[in-house]
Amino acid sequence: MSGRKVTIWCSDVSGIGGQSQVTRHVANLLDADDTVLICYKRYFNFFDLFTYIISVIRFIRCSLGVSSVVYFVNSRSIVGFIRDFPIYLIVHLTNTKCIVHSHGSDLISLTREYSILSMVAVFLLRKHVVLVPSQHVSDELLFVLPKIEVLENFTEVHEDQLAKAKLFNSIQNNEGAIKIAWNSNIIYSKGFFSAVSYIENLYTQGIDIEFHVFGIPMACDYKDLAACEKKFQSFLNVPWFIYRGQVSRSEVIEALADCSVVALPSFYASECQPLALIDAMALGKYLLVSDTPAIRATCSRYPGTYTLVKEDGSDSDRFIKNARKFLLNSEKSAQHAQDRFSKQRFSERIIGYLYV
Repeated sequence: MSGRKVTIWCSDVSGIGGQSQVTRHVANLLDADDTVLICYKRYFNFFDLFTYIISVIRFIRCSLGVSSVVYFVNSRSIVGFIRDFPIYLIVHLTNTKCIVHSHGSDLISLTREYSILSMVAVFLLRKHVVLVPSQHVSDELLFVLPKIEVLENFTEVHEDQLAKAKLFNSIQNNEGAIKIAWNSNIIYSKGFFSAVSYIENLYTQGIDIEFHVFGIPMACDYKDLAACEKKFQSFLNVPWFIYRGQVSRSEVIEALADCSVVALPSFYASECQPLALIDAMALGKYLLVSDTPAIRATCSRYPGTYTLVKEDGSDSDRFIKNARKFLLNSEKSAQHAQDRFSKQRFSERIIGYLYV
């Protein structure tokens, strides 16, 4: 490395979400002696507010002292922007080099929908390199953020898992259960219950099917946590619904290798480039998805996708036939995804942004 000091500003990175995983990887890439990692909690009580204030003070000290570049993992909501505002202001006033990494499609909303606040956001962002995972966000914002660039996320699939998936895919035929996996958080707007409804209807038609579910219920704008948990728990005792809990990304990938399909028919507002689909594509799995700009951009040039339109299962024959056919011939598509979402490629590019 060049010896350049890097200050990282981000929310807590201890979680299992995609943003946390990517930020942890970036922090681990850098020389620990030349890196200051400043994490705040999304404060909901007095103590979290106190730790946030301490984090801002630490950031000010770094900006006035040793820091020569800031890696800024920004928030895209109104509340998040206000929380990040001191960081934007400090970077602006000190003229510090800043790389902004924005992980959600709601960056589009932040820069467009809030009149004065959006104007301020654009003013503070446009002088910096802004990294986004998805081409659809870049296309929308290139006019107002001229330094925006696409840095796609990376897969964590290893060679032994690739070999296991390749073997599983190669023996798919008209026999055996269709195993569908859910490897994202259990959120209404992620399309979880749409997937459940579809799979339930396939099962009632006599199709041999299993739904392997990872993750935990979470709230969203459409369904609060209590309602989500109640509906989720109603499926725990049905024979085709197999709940496997919240486990590490590596453990999920290991399980995905022995599944046929990965489902994510998401309409989640901030969906950008879900790691759930990236790992599935690297393994050559068939995808049951939605038709949104974020999902289309993520799955571009990957032929193994099926858009969930009718939850009644009336298209079951076509879905099952297409899934089995794709799995038998998915090796080339999987290789393309592995190259596109290479961890080494991501690492080389992020180091280039920070140290050049």
